[in-house]
Amino acid sequence: MTPNESGTSSGNKPSKRAKKDDSVVDGLVGAIDRGTETLASLAEVIKEVAAAKTTPEGLFEEVDNLPGFELEHKSKYFAYLVANPDIARAFMKLPLLYKISWISTFLNQN
Repeated sequence: MTPNESGTSSGNKPSKRAKKDDSVVDGLVGAIDRGTETLASLAEVIKEVAAAKTTPEGLFEEVDNLPGFELEHKSKYFAYLVANPDIARAFMKLPLLYKISWISTFLNQN
């Protein structure tokens, strides 16, 4: 009797390899899902960091409208604020006299 006639041929048995492939596929799907979640989280962090690095809306107008300073001084201070967005955001929240004090201090040091 040949293996095909006995009913014990490899064609009648479920393939062990197919079972392993299913678990590999499940593992890959899980890894891809976790990777996708990680990438989505990373994208949100990148957006937050990019937003934190931008200068505040209306910064130029605030600096340009400061009384008592020459164009050259305002331009120099504006460039400083653009290079330092954290300081620019704090500057925008200050009352006028504090803004004048900050720019005066900066110009005296530079």
